[in-house]
Amino acid sequence: MPPERTYSPLTQLITLVMRIGRKCPEVQGDILEIMLLVSQIQAHVGIDHGYRHARRVIARLRHPLWDDLTPEELAVLGEAANAIQRACKLTDGD
Repeated sequence: MPPERTYSPLTQLITLVMRIGRKCPEVQGDILEIMLLVSQIQAHVGIDHGYRHARRVIARLRHPLWDDLTPEELAVLGEAANAIQRACKLTDGD
């Protein structure tokens, strides 16, 4: 039996954001913006010691601009925010 595969927090985040895009095609422009910010987080991890980009994405995911999301979609956004938080090793106080 092959060992269970573990995914990095970044891979989990990308998977969750792509799931949002499939469920809500009308927000794909916003999804692309979030993915750009995610790529900036990945590129700046060694440079942006304050994780400004990560904090901005987390805030955007936890307080989405879209008002017609279902509770399930909001939960997926929350999971994505949590994945970023884990990837950057940020605490709730950050």
